[in-house]
Amino acid sequence: MKPDDATQQFREADQCYKDGDFEGALKILNELDVAFPSDRNLMYAQARTLGKVGREDEALALCDRLVSEFGYSRAARLQVKLLKSMTEQIDADAAAAPPALPPEEDESESDPDLGEEKPRRFQIKPIRLLFLIGLVTLTLMKLIHPFVAIGIVIAYFILKWTISKAVMKLFTAPFKMKAQALAGAAVQVHGVTSISNPDPDLIADAEDEESEGTELRYVSIDVTVQPQERTEGFTHWEPGELSLVPSSIRFKGLDDIDNCFSVLDVKVLNNGVEEDDEGDKYHGPARVKLMVGLPHGAQSYQFVYYTEAFGAVEVPA
Repeated sequence: MKPDDATQQFREADQCYKDGDFEGALKILNELDVAFPSDRNLMYAQARTLGKVGREDEALALCDRLVSEFGYSRAARLQVKLLKSMTEQIDADAAAAPPALPPEEDESESDPDLGEEKPRRFQIKPIRLLFLIGLVTLTLMKLIHPFVAIGIVIAYFILKWTISKAVMKLFTAPFKMKAQALAGAAVQVHGVTSISNPDPDLIADAEDEESEGTELRYVSIDVTVQPQERTEGFTHWEPGELSLVPSSIRFKGLDDIDNCFSVLDVKVLNNGVEEDDEGDKYHGPARVKLMVGLPHGAQSYQFVYYTEAFGAVEVPA
């Protein structure tokens, strides 16, 4: 496949994604993957699309590769979002009161011939339904006490909730440890400038993943980040892992990652010379220029490094 053809197909997949045709986007991306295996941008697009069609396990596996093989920070944030979404779904299941038998037909539903949408009814997975029917049957046969059956159901959902929390805690532990490198860090903002013509390739993911249809403005932030002195744990940090969160939001950690805006591009200033960031880790202070897309309105922001929020910056309205 020629590069120009691949680029056109990738744009078609991106348009399908924006239009909500995730299956169509995934089909195109999978075809491109055959011709261009292990392409970072393609793998990231596949991961976010797989998450949209309910194939979170495959999406998480791709994110693992992107983080371990390419050090791609956006994949790490997508990974957290996917796991958070999975945990919230498990919590929602646990909070729902499961019916003991399949719901009966509701005669009050609209006639489909009239073109009116039927109200959405609770749906229960087949395996869980068989489990509940079995409990009801055993109860009716007086093989188990009704209170025992109720206790089993409650224990089942408590166990699911406990496992989801344990998995989330286990997964987020490395992020919390890495965040300590910039815990309590100081910043010196040298300047903030608006970017009128940002690189389309840099802003594509920001518009898809973070703005949710909201128009973004793009700024360059010239800042020196000064970590606290540390001799234990993680002592090095990466500028590309930074993000911004509005100061009006009380940032509590990874649960608030959906409120953050990722750094899209990093330039490092060494002795006054501006250089591209090569993903280097820094021990101690570094002066960088960060490109980020932010919604119109909020002007006061904090810097975020994984689970730690620090410093402050004012951006143009």
